[in-house]
Amino acid sequence: MSKIMEFKDAVPEQEVFNVRLVKCSPPIIIKDGSKIEDNSKGVNVTETLENNYQSLKDRNNLLKKETTEAQRRYAIIKHNLIEEFNALKISNQHEIEFYTINTEALQAQANMILNTKK
Repeated sequence: MSKIMEFKDAVPEQEVFNVRLVKCSPPIIIKDGSKIEDNSKGVNVTETLENNYQSLKDRNNLLKKETTEAQRRYAIIKHNLIEEFNALKISNQHEIEFYTINTEALQAQANMILNTKK
């Protein structure tokens, strides 16, 4: 049977995706409706959470910029590949037309040779 861990039972200073869990013993006390403090250490939990939130926000903004840059590079590569593919398609079409014309000319020559031998 697993025990559900409460916030106050969390391991002190444990890093989870850059968010620190602060051990609160005794439990968190709310003062003036604005500050949350951990009396056991005198640590301002609100400030710690705000700092972690700002850090995550900064990281999120950086990831958004990196994602935008990656999407831009992807669009350029995709465009270049499509251009190359279209150029190859046109080139292949010209080659097919060339071989078709040559095959028809050879067939006509072969028919002419066969007809003259009769």
